[in-house]
Amino acid sequence: LDGPFQTVLLVDPPGAGTIKANTLTYNQFPASAQLFGGVDLKLLATENDPNYVFKEWTASNHTFDDPSSPLAKIDLGAPDTIVAHFTTTVRTGNPGQPLANPAVSAFPTVFDNTVNLSVYLPENMPVSLSLHSILGNTQASLVDTDFAAGDHTLRLQTEQYGLPAGMYLLRFKAGGFEKTIKLVKAE
Repeated sequence: LDGPFQTVLLVDPPGAGTIKANTLTYNQFPASAQLFGGVDLKLLATENDPNYVFKEWTASNHTFDDPSSPLAKIDLGAPDTIVAHFTTTVRTGNPGQPLANPAVSAFPTVFDNTVNLSVYLPENMPVSLSLHSILGNTQASLVDTDFAAGDHTLRLQTEQYGLPAGMYLLRFKAGGFEKTIKLVKAE
């Protein structure tokens, strides 16, 4: 056996699921554990909410043979942060009918320098995105332009803003619609 290694387990977005590591199930995150290497650490990601489905595993210092499988094995050789990422499965509204209101989701909500956004707009409208500290201070204005109706994917690169690790609020505005998404910048 090697280690033990300090290991942090996270679920992204918060509340979307649980992680089973060998025989222990974690549902409070971040979860910190001393885990051994030299043997397979068996991981299982399970959805808490029917509106989410497992997407992928990521780790700071290790790779997965199949990161898209909710059942994974990893042999720890160093301390690490392991994240089970989930994505939304459904939109509200009638099947086959466009949504009446804009919609936005962010992935991952625990990020290094990049955040991906999925945006839906029912009609052409002005969109603004800004990043704020947890105290509400504006850290960056990311987007402020008109968008066409439909689905959009945005990739936000944040390294130019020199953000320290911590919690941030991403404010999305489209027409009269507003939504705030909590994000955590990892170290």
